[in-house]
Amino acid sequence: MGQRYESRKDKRKNQILNIAITIVVILILFFGGTLVVNMVNQDQTATEESRQIIDPDSDESDESSDNEETEDEANEEDASNEEDGIDEEEATEEDDANEEEDGGQAEVGDVLPTEQTNPAPNNFGGQNWNEMEQAAYNATGLSSSTSDTIWIGNGGSTTSAIVTLLDKGTGLYYQVRLQWVESPELGWQIESVNQSETNPN
Repeated sequence: MGQRYESRKDKRKNQILNIAITIVVILILFFGGTLVVNMVNQDQTATEESRQIIDPDSDESDESSDNEETEDEANEEDASNEEDGIDEEEATEEDDANEEEDGGQAEVGDVLPTEQTNPAPNNFGGQNWNEMEQAAYNATGLSSSTSDTIWIGNGGSTTSAIVTLLDKGTGLYYQVRLQWVESPELGWQIESVNQSETNPN
């Protein structure tokens, strides 16, 4: 009888241990799965935010990814400048000259003529990005030194854009709607300028 009792006791211990191990494995799988799902969601959110937001006060990892994107855009712009026979110094001088010429505030309906040889209004990078930003500066009377570009994105169609600027001096936000036009000049036309105390995006 002692041997049966010991055998039953061992079976019970084994069953209890098996149940405990099963519960631990289930908990590990549950928490591991939750962790993986959260990491994927954070990566997707970070990717979406990096596409929509340019924030100079972000942490170092955002700055490094922004620097990489800026370097990529600069490389693309340099390549296109070389193709057009314009070296980097001349391109910088032209940009400075444009900023001086466009120093005044433009009005709704004004067009910033494009300098692109093969313009693609739905391309949100490189020279097109710079021209959208410059059109917003012209529309608000701000500049890169007096404002931060908060957002540049699609305005609802492949030929429209919305640019949001933050005036560093006043803390006011400016949302500028732009439309790509082909006449009277090829470029970005200012459709509207709205001022807000809060970020409109």
